Amino acid sequence: MSQPARVVPSAVYADIPALPHRDRRRRGQPTPDGWARVFIDRLTEHGKGWKAAKEAGVSYDTVQRLRAVDRQFAADEADAMREFTESLEDNLDRIAAGDDMPAVTANIVRLKKLDPVGYVERNLTVTASFSAELDPAEGKQLLAAILSQAPTPSALPETT
Repeated sequence: MSQPARVVPSAVYADIPALPHRDRRRRGQPTPDGWARVFIDRLTEHGKGWKAAKEAGVSYDTVQRLRAVDRQFAADEADAMREFTESLEDNLDRIAAGDDMPAVTANIVRLKKLDPVGYVERNLTVTASFSAELDPAEGKQLLAAILSQAPTPSALPETT
């Protein structure tokens, strides 16, 4: 997977009480300074919010609280996710060009999770229900017309 460019936000985010990640709390370590920037950077790398919070040293609850009160942080977080999503699209482009063959399906599934509107299956299904009563002569004519459109056995591909 190609490495996405790192997002380095220039904004100063809201000052909220940050709860350290549970692993840091267990060891008695405080929340590291600059954790929001680290979170955005890690989110850009792998697109996983909880994991990015852990790597930044804060609880995911802290990330959610900052997102709720700081528009700039929420925008930077959304940009990081878009950048990661586009890095997956780059992978699919590379695969389509034939450079290598990793798990295509895994990338597609991940893209559908990250952007369900952009990567939705587009199938069209039409269901019709009707009933008609035919007299026997019309029924025989309809059946004959349907059967006359069926391929002849010689036109069917051979199976083994």
